[in-house]
Amino acid sequence: MRVGERDPVIGELVVVRASGFADAMLQVAERKVLAHAADLYGLPSPLTLERLTELAEPWRPFRTWVTVLLRLAGDRSRQRSTPTAVPRSAASASTRL
Repeated sequence: MRVGERDPVIGELVVVRASGFADAMLQVAERKVLAHAADLYGLPSPLTLERLTELAEPWRPFRTWVTVLLRLAGDRSRQRSTPTAVPRSAASASTRL
């Protein structure tokens, strides 16, 4: 099996990262990037690849890295919005401070 044969997004990400291009846009829609961009821009989700490409025009010459940051920011904002239980030891430690 060749890289990207089963998942074209992974194959494209490998090529973009390996080439070192800072201004490459994905040519294959990655669902998380499209959904996170829509959330962070306050737009209906998910975006189309064409709409993301339009939004990305002002990001030149760093569209690759802005896309990476969109993915990270979206993942982190979703983690923060998901309630998590605080371990008992951490909760008691915070009251001693």
